[in-house]
Amino acid sequence: MSSLLGLKVIHRLDFCLKKHLNSQVLFSVFPVMSTYLLRNKLLFPAKTRKLNTGKLLSYSMIDPIAGLSRPSQVLENQIARYRWWWRYLRMCLELEHKGALVSGSRIRVDRAYYKRWDIDDLFSLSFVNWWKAHNYLFFDEPVELLTKVEMDKLAKGYSRGNNNDYHFLKVPKSMAKSMVLEQVKNSLEHRMLRRPKDFEFTGKSIPMIRHHILFNCLVLSFNGASREKIMNWCNYQYSGVEGVIQTKKDKQGLPIDKVFSFKQSLSRVLTKAKRNLLLISKGEFA
Repeated sequence: MSSLLGLKVIHRLDFCLKKHLNSQVLFSVFPVMSTYLLRNKLLFPAKTRKLNTGKLLSYSMIDPIAGLSRPSQVLENQIARYRWWWRYLRMCLELEHKGALVSGSRIRVDRAYYKRWDIDDLFSLSFVNWWKAHNYLFFDEPVELLTKVEMDKLAKGYSRGNNNDYHFLKVPKSMAKSMVLEQVKNSLEHRMLRRPKDFEFTGKSIPMIRHHILFNCLVLSFNGASREKIMNWCNYQYSGVEGVIQTKKDKQGLPIDKVFSFKQSLSRVLTKAKRNLLLISKGEFA
């Protein structure tokens, strides 16, 4: 009877271990938690590591943009930057909700500035779904050639948007392309509206992989991890990832093969990252 009871206890412990594995792992990293972020999770680049390739992993491999039609490389990079803005804003919202101090100040998200972002939906929608509904805030619609069906809808008043937002042109099919372009240019002169610059990037951009590192450092820091544990976590997780190791050498002239070699370096990074959070809460993102 005692052995049967012992087996039941072991099975129960095994079930609890599997159910709460992430919580127990995090507790081993964060012995003291003053804030503990529930909605902003660590991003694990090590999960995508391919063994025995002999090559470094690119940023697009550890943090791909999935679920969107294949954009151009330039457009994909821009979307990746907006995704980081979106991620940091979600962190700002959670920190605001918890009343956490960031660089000695309580963070306050400028809801008037972010009104069109529908920030109340940021935690209920994935980035892809949110982006599909809000990408018009950041990019102009492409010029399109309307089909006969679409023209019929316009004639009946079933437009996809406010007709005041568009110019409709009639172009003879037999006209030379050079003449079409010239006449279109002349026809639209002084008729185009300037796009509002509400959500443009400010300042010099930093590589996407650095955002990846900074975000994880912030999560670890807010969850109470020591500088040493943050350094060890980053140095292990980002081993083999392209662009994370700066081309620097130590005092002996040997190349540095770590993301962070000194606690002071991490402290400077965290200080700057937290200041950036305050700027992001007000609508500024580089």
